[in-house]
Amino acid sequence: MPPCSVFTLPAAELKKVRAFIRASGLRYGSIDMIVDTEENYIFLEVNETGQFLWIEDILPELPLLDCFADFLISRDPEFAYKKGRYAVRCGDFDGAITMESMKERSAGHMVRVDRAKLVE
Repeated sequence: MPPCSVFTLPAAELKKVRAFIRASGLRYGSIDMIVDTEENYIFLEVNETGQFLWIEDILPELPLLDCFADFLISRDPEFAYKKGRYAVRCGDFDGAITMESMKERSAGHMVRVDRAKLVE
């Protein structure tokens, strides 16, 4: 796994990212950027269905699944995640997909996860 750390994107760069997302008509995108040795942020690409939850394996303190779920529920293009409450994590679902649940899904039944029970 690549080395990762949490940091805050500078306000000027965040403004550019938000303007790009609005101009492109996207509501979500995983953006790949690099920072060069002079601290210049260089945009590489946006993935409309980009994968990012693997980062929770490296940085479990970063509640990406919870943030993304709240974003989807909010339906707000100006969404801002609020920390400080229980966060659902990908690790909460390790082993949650069983052969039984797959059979239920293939039979046309939905499988519901009770988020409140994840806190227990």
